[in-house]
Amino acid sequence: MFEPDGILSNKKDLRWVMDRTNIALIIDFFYDEETALYTVYFYSPRTGEIAKEFEVSSDEDGLTEDGADKITEEAQAFINGGDPSSDKDPDEKDPDEKDPDGTGDGELTADELRKKAIEEQDKKKSELPTDFLMAGAMVRLTKHDLLIGGSNGAVTNYTSTFYPGYDVNFEAFPLVFAGSDVTAIGLYAHFQQGFDSVAIQDPTTLQATTLRVRQLQVDGGLSYRLDTPRKMDSTESFIRARLRAGVRHIRNTIDENTVIPSTSLTALVIGGHVGYPVFGAFSLQGGVEFIPFGAWGLSEAQFGEDSFTYGMGSHIGGTYMFTDNLGFSFSYDFNLYRTLFQGVGTANFEAANAFDFYQGINAGLHIQY
Repeated sequence: MFEPDGILSNKKDLRWVMDRTNIALIIDFFYDEETALYTVYFYSPRTGEIAKEFEVSSDEDGLTEDGADKITEEAQAFINGGDPSSDKDPDEKDPDEKDPDGTGDGELTADELRKKAIEEQDKKKSELPTDFLMAGAMVRLTKHDLLIGGSNGAVTNYTSTFYPGYDVNFEAFPLVFAGSDVTAIGLYAHFQQGFDSVAIQDPTTLQATTLRVRQLQVDGGLSYRLDTPRKMDSTESFIRARLRAGVRHIRNTIDENTVIPSTSLTALVIGGHVGYPVFGAFSLQGGVEFIPFGAWGLSEAQFGEDSFTYGMGSHIGGTYMFTDNLGFSFSYDFNLYRTLFQGVGTANFEAANAFDFYQGINAGLHIQY
């Protein structure tokens, strides 16, 4: 006896399962609290429909011994030839079966039913999305804000305007598992670079100087993908979710000076991304990520003897596909990192806190195969 969700209400699938696995009888129970009786249903392996039903008594412990004996007797009689559906006219057509001309199957043998089911499954798999290589190349505008303050009142900060750069990402899924949904395991890589300049005034000479700023970010790691079909009117599209875990390295280098430090950060990143179809070839894109642990690199000694970094980020945007393989993507993203320093740094910062905030606007091409 078993009751997988939905199968008892689909007599065609139930009939196929019983035939394929040589199940002679499926018994289902329904308990009525008002009458304290069990209604017992016998499902026919020939039709997949309820072929017999009857009631048996119960007590405080559940099914009574007499009730169990009655079910056993009825089941043995049913299996030994008592299936009422066996009296059905052999020439009568099952409404679920198709004729040879395509309107019904007629009476199919067990082998024919199995072959038909396999063909239908193969057809379903062939209709699933097959694009397991994705790449993007986008123009990017980045804004960076950095504030470091010590408990002793020491402060340094850097605030930029949006500066230009580019963003390149790549994702491939060599390990694929196909089923009712598609799952795949793959790798992702992300490269981002920005170029800025900042004017500072030397506190001693009061002379203004323009410094070059170069921002670099590299990500990489594992990606787990799940595609779930979604019906949209007369068409079917896919909700695409990806879970990622990887490592990120960010470096901001500034021409040598005594005012704004160059910084770097290496962190563990865990996050998720979802593409949700809205209409036609357009889908919303979004996701979140968490940085449970990171290590400050360049200039750490200026602000403390040791440090610990954590943070979070998010992005939202959209993708419009011109063809099956080429589209246009746009997005807005932000990342916030907080670093806690311990001890006293060489720049006279004591027990300092750092807030590192990045914002980005991206637009460019999306490719998938």
